[in-house]
Amino acid sequence: MLYKYFILLLILLIANISYAAFDNTFAGNARAFGMGGSPIALFDDATSYMINPAKVSGSNISNMQLAISYSPLFPGMDGVTASRNLISAAFNIKNIGTIGIGLDYLTVNDIYSEEVFYLSNSINAYNRLYLGFNYKFPFWQAGKASTSDNSVSETLNNNNFKIGLDFGALYRLNKLIMGLSIADLTTPRIDSQVTPIKERLPVTYKFGIAALVKKHYTLTTDMIYKKEDIHILIGNEIVYHKVFFIRFGMNFLNINHGTNITLGFGYKSNLFKRETNIDYGIQYPIMGLKGTYGNHRISILFKI
Repeated sequence: MLYKYFILLLILLIANISYAAFDNTFAGNARAFGMGGSPIALFDDATSYMINPAKVSGSNISNMQLAISYSPLFPGMDGVTASRNLISAAFNIKNIGTIGIGLDYLTVNDIYSEEVFYLSNSINAYNRLYLGFNYKFPFWQAGKASTSDNSVSETLNNNNFKIGLDFGALYRLNKLIMGLSIADLTTPRIDSQVTPIKERLPVTYKFGIAALVKKHYTLTTDMIYKKEDIHILIGNEIVYHKVFFIRFGMNFLNINHGTNITLGFGYKSNLFKRETNIDYGIQYPIMGLKGTYGNHRISILFKI
């Protein structure tokens, strides 16, 4: 029924933890998820270019990394079955830099889905400066909807070919890392093929700082500006014996429209004689969205 479109899309487009309209505020793996959302300046794994294209170049990828991530969204909310899934690979090519290839897939019940294909390239441009670009190919589709008397039935999509472009930079100053990311520079169209109204993704500006306060403690602070909305993200990570990780943080969406606490854990092992990272993160709303058990994310990284 048509009302299902309005209910579910309003939840995803207006709610405090918004994943629709190709929003990548909380992109990346479970490590980032548990540290307030998505640290812009923290070097990370094969999915980190989805947050900042320059991040993966500084992650010391010697051969190849494979990463998968699963995130159930809004569990406990009546009538909503939603999830976000990531799969990505990153590897180095001599004289070209670090290449990232990935898919970010969102689905809501049987009536809405988004897919974003990524192709990323980043380099160590000069000394402590890292630069990167993402080429993105976004698609969405809304399944058939109908009125109670079945008088209306339509499938919507935006399968027109379009390309999004992201730029990212990182600069390292001893124990301080500064990051900048500008997403959707090309403002790609995302409107339906049948609608006369042109809808474009707005440019998103991200700035962040990561401070290695102590050998086993990292603090991150980030600000995201998107179409007059400002998000503030704060994250912390504590490392025990180089293999156990505890993470926590907060994010303030639109400054005063919602607040979420985040928590995460990680473990580094040598599964199948290869370094493997297993991470879990949760974001729980303490202001704004109600009736859910929070959003969860589980990630596994294989270093080949």
